[in-house]
Amino acid sequence: LSEKQLNEMKEETLTRYFIDKHNRRFFMRIYPHAFRYKSTNFNNPLEYWELGVQMVAINWQTNDLGQCLNIAMFKQPISNDGTTQWNSGYVLKPEFMLPKVKVKEMKQFYANVDKNMPVVTYEIDLISGHLLNKPDHWNISNNIHAADVDLVVEYEIFTIKKNESLIGNSLNLKNGTKIGTCKGQTKYFRDNGICPIWNSKLTFQTKYPEFTFLSFKVKTRDGYNLGECYVKVYDLKQGYRHIPLNNAATGENF
Repeated sequence: LSEKQLNEMKEETLTRYFIDKHNRRFFMRIYPHAFRYKSTNFNNPLEYWELGVQMVAINWQTNDLGQCLNIAMFKQPISNDGTTQWNSGYVLKPEFMLPKVKVKEMKQFYANVDKNMPVVTYEIDLISGHLLNKPDHWNISNNIHAADVDLVVEYEIFTIKKNESLIGNSLNLKNGTKIGTCKGQTKYFRDNGICPIWNSKLTFQTKYPEFTFLSFKVKTRDGYNLGECYVKVYDLKQGYRHIPLNNAATGENF
């Protein structure tokens, strides 16, 4: 189906239920609208994954939000024992999306799912940055030195609509500021653009961790993006972790 076709179909509740039922046993592929002549992507592929669409086609040449979320969805390695970093490109749907459900029972089915789904609390400590990327325009000629730059980390959480209010109401930042319903930032760390120390803590709750994504963006005071990373919170592990930053324009690893 094209993006336009599915967008029109999912506006009606009954049609959404039929799409959901179909995708529990059959395959569906959705591709960007033909008028996306600049190769942009869906603003949020989550709304299609929520319907059980197995293949949400992405324009890989454009590193926008749709591309970043798609990469994060399938980033988890095929093995959790640390022996490989290769990912398979396949992710099993959440358990509640697997059993057969009749269309006439779909409304009550999802009401029960939402009622019985446990609330998961995430607490994430952002300690510091290490050997951050130095852009080409930081040089002596224009009087910009990495050691003199003030840096901040912006957080933003992306999720399905029925999960947004829970996240927004529970979102709390220590040593930082909430700047949107599902968005916040650390305090600026001054005069250190190489190894800044933020010591910020992010806390939030979600019922659907498989459909909850978190972005980190390291920015200068004038808004320049030094690097970013998108992760699916379901894939996060406990303990001390390093998050690799990617080029915001190309998506390539530094």
